[in-house]
Amino acid sequence: MQIEKNFKPGNGWAMLLVVTVLIVPCILLFQAATTSYVALAAGITLSLVLFVMLFGVFIIEPNNARVMVLFGMYKGTAKDNGFFWSNPFYSKKLVSLRARNFTSEQIKVNARI
Repeated sequence: MQIEKNFKPGNGWAMLLVVTVLIVPCILLFQAATTSYVALAAGITLSLVLFVMLFGVFIIEPNNARVMVLFGMYKGTAKDNGFFWSNPFYSKKLVSLRARNFTSEQIKVNARI
């Protein structure tokens, strides 16, 4: 039996800012690629890294959680609401925390026509 672990993902806005700032060197490397193959290789590598980093961004809405699974191994459950970033290789499965088995008394309705 596996016990649930709390998972604290990183701030999504900070990572989005990092990716946005790193786009400038990527553009500069592609501009320098007309004279150097090394700059072209560095620009392609940096753009691929930035592209992969964007897959780590996710949103958790109220009454939902995300289960983090890395190559089949359970890493934890993120329950806080907001915009987050975690390892892009995590599989982020959506789980509803809403109570679905709520039972109550039958409500009497007086309908006037």
